[in-house]
Amino acid sequence: MNGVPAPWVRRYTRQPGASRVVLCFPHAGGAASSFRGWADHLPPDTEQWVVQYPGREDRIAHPVIDAMDPLVDAVVTEVVPALAATGARVVLFGHSMGASVAHEVALRAAAERPGLVQRLVVSGRPGPATQRAKHEPVHLRDTAGLLDALAWLGGTVPEALANPQLAELLLPVIRNDFQLIERYRASRGVLDIDVVAITGDDDPSMPAEAADDWRAATTGAFTRHTHPGGHFYLYDNLPEVVAETLG
Repeated sequence: MNGVPAPWVRRYTRQPGASRVVLCFPHAGGAASSFRGWADHLPPDTEQWVVQYPGREDRIAHPVIDAMDPLVDAVVTEVVPALAATGARVVLFGHSMGASVAHEVALRAAAERPGLVQRLVVSGRPGPATQRAKHEPVHLRDTAGLLDALAWLGGTVPEALANPQLAELLLPVIRNDFQLIERYRASRGVLDIDVVAITGDDDPSMPAEAADDWRAATTGAFTRHTHPGGHFYLYDNLPEVVAETLG
């Protein structure tokens, strides 16, 4: 397995001779470390790569990207050629905002490198046809409103941001990512690969059945899985989510 493209990818499993790569995309405000737990559940034939968006963790000094198109451009330019060089089967997994990033990367890869991506797994995100802009965008709220949105989703606990130094680092990144996804409108392309949608049955951001709208995103097979939990259901159902991702 060839080396991963720095600084865009973190690799928490190293599987020499792996025949499959799962490329993961974090949620808004998230970082590559949110996928570290997957390593305990992957089979020997599978290596995991995780996209590290700029502006967080070891890329804290790198300017954030505030729109979908340049983010996808960067992934397609920096990461997709390295995936192709492995010769492995490629699965894309994205959670929440990451689901839309993965979807757009899959569309670009289908156009530029047909056959490279064989499976797209989207988590915690309604299908493109039902993605709607909020009446009160989160990225335009004051700090208290931003923290309220995080608490509502069950993500970063507002108390964890009580440290002014931590808040100074994290809140601009979180706000940036909300801006990116709230201004984003999905591309109209249709894939011809397997698409799997996974969701929690008590996600405040979407009803579970909204995941069924991903069926229209592909002419290939579609499957939806629902697990107990809210927007971040996957951390309590990780073995099952990994198994459903791999198929």
